[in-house]
Parts: sequence; structure tokens; C-alpha cells
Amino acid sequence: MSNETYRGYLISCQMGREWVAHIWPPNDPHELLPNPKATLGEGRDVVLTRARAIVDRELSDREAVSI
Repeated sequence: MSNETYRGYLISCQMGREWVAHIWPPNDPHELLPNPKATLGEGRDVVLTRARAIVDRELSDREAVSI
């Protein structure tokens, strides 16, 4: 398992039969869904790219609502 923080969100990647990323917003115990996935062949970098895209979309949606 590996963790990284991206734009304040904690991203935890786990490898099993496939790569799965779990994403937690800052100061929130509820995980963002859906969990991005990647095949073993695609690798960790692909699942992280997908997780970052979900965070970017989440922040973009929040900014659109606050305007």
C-alpha cells in the first residue's frame, strides 16, 4: 500500500488482483466513490492518474456550485 496527498486529498493505492485507489477528502472520514482501478499491467501510475482526475473533478464541481 502506498499513500500520497494530492490537493489536500489522501490517496491510498493497493495492489491485489488489480490496482485500486481509495480517496479521502481533507477533514472528512467518508471516502470518495467510485474507487478508480487499473489492471496490474497498467500499473500504479495509471490508477494514481485516475485518482487525481477524480479529485480535480470533485474540486471543479465544488467551485462551480460556490459561484
